[in-house]
Amino acid sequence: MKYLLILAAISFNLIAGEPIKSFECGKYNQDMAKQFDPEKSYFKDSERRHAERTESEDSNLYDFIKNFRYDEEQLKIEINHKLAGKIGADVAFNFTFIDQKYGDDKSYLYKQQVVPHIQYKVPNGFLTGSNRGEFGGELLFVNKNYKTIKIANVNVEDIY
Repeated sequence: MKYLLILAAISFNLIAGEPIKSFECGKYNQDMAKQFDPEKSYFKDSERRHAERTESEDSNLYDFIKNFRYDEEQLKIEINHKLAGKIGADVAFNFTFIDQKYGDDKSYLYKQQVVPHIQYKVPNGFLTGSNRGEFGGELLFVNKNYKTIKIANVNVEDIY
């Protein structure tokens, strides 16, 4: 009974307490954001580039798969310096993986150019994050020699 009274008192205070005040945030300003955190860069989805899907023979798929351990994600990540330079990003990638078209039983080698929407310069390289909604995302670390390490398969909204 004692705990029920305490719970009722807390609930009453939460319900009868002062309402949360609303506030308005201004529009995002890239120049102002750069003043606060000059090591961070944002790229919009419109700055991402095309994806290319090619039908592959089983031998080509096998040649691709044999480069991975059985417990490793079958995703090849390469740095795309040309695309990065073209749009003014620090880092851009080529992702290569095996995929299927919806309703098709054939396998395809899928190559996608990816510009992470958030790039954060750290002392030993870059942290990059992508958010592709239901199609996934990733948090990657790229060292100064452009060796890439996947930290997590996760949709990244921002890096702090």
